Amino acid sequence: MEKLYSDIMNHLSQIEEISTIAEDYGQLESGEDGYPITFPAILISTPNASWENYGGRAQTGRVTIEVKLAIDCYDDTHYGSTTEEDAENRINLYNRIHWLLQGFRPGTASGLIRTQSQFFSLPHGIKCYSGSYTCEVIDTIIPPLSTSKAVKLNLKME
Repeated sequence: MEKLYSDIMNHLSQIEEISTIAEDYGQLESGEDGYPITFPAILISTPNASWENYGGRAQTGRVTIEVKLAIDCYDDTHYGSTTEEDAENRINLYNRIHWLLQGFRPGTASGLIRTQSQFFSLPHGIKCYSGSYTCEVIDTIIPPLSTSKAVKLNLKME
């Protein structure tokens, strides 16, 4: 499951006008200074996963992946403003992201299937176009590296 983020980020990097592709850890909602975001930005999160035993130490999971397109909207796009097409361009950019994601197979996961979309505005003129996708993954537990101290043996030869 660790590769979901990197595989999706790499796949979406095909869209040249995207300035930032990153993990979503609440940067847009917090309003705090932190990692600087330049727009347009794609933020990716995995808000939940449901698991079932597959066998042994493996599990199958249905993972939800949320992909947000965030755009700073400084243009007035009301009728007659001569910038009405900016709203259409934003939707077209979101549709390009969806076109790349729908059916995309990150790593060994099943193809992504969109389950929900939501468009909303945030303070400071930020518009978000969000899509939720699900996929199936198999997760196998790999034993952690030992943290115990090495045992020293003192052998005496007689």
